[in-house]
Amino acid sequence: MKRLVNPFRYVAGGRALALGLAFIAIESCWLHALGLYQNSYLHFGPAPAGFTLAQTAAAQASMWLLPALLLYACGALLSGSKIRVIDIFGTTALAQAPLLLLLAPLSIPSLAELLQRVATTLLAEGRLPTPAETTALTLYGIWSLAALALCFVRNYQAYAISCNLRGGRAVGSYIAAVVVATLLTQFIPTTF
Repeated sequence: MKRLVNPFRYVAGGRALALGLAFIAIESCWLHALGLYQNSYLHFGPAPAGFTLAQTAAAQASMWLLPALLLYACGALLSGSKIRVIDIFGTTALAQAPLLLLLAPLSIPSLAELLQRVATTLLAEGRLPTPAETTALTLYGIWSLAALALCFVRNYQAYAISCNLRGGRAVGSYIAAVVVATLLTQFIPTTF
């Protein structure tokens, strides 16, 4: 059970990096199959026409690597411990696994169609969703928020353990890195 609460106490370095890169590859393939890509930090959007699997994987990797570099820089500045790059990169890559939970509901055709219809038709017409559609959207929203929260928690755990940081310094620097990553990833090009 302890391994589920904080897996980064048990796996780090090259092993975490290998597992994390495997998850990132699975996410990339899944996103590509759905016609989506990660167009900013923890946000998926429709892939541009002709977007290849390699481009999807490059976008996915950049959305992991940029925050990992920012967290490494924060850790190097704030931690009194020796920080290994492989630990930060490995644990933050492995912390991407909860993104699979965000993709799972999008693989349900009826839900994907509803989300597409709400985004395009209903909002353009100014019509509200039906009660059944509202229920489905609410459940999807709750699921997505829980998966997103888990992703943030896992990334924080990866950072705090790998950099041997605790308390306000760990939390504050993590929040700052997430804000900077969110802003910077708005400018990563959609084509590589």
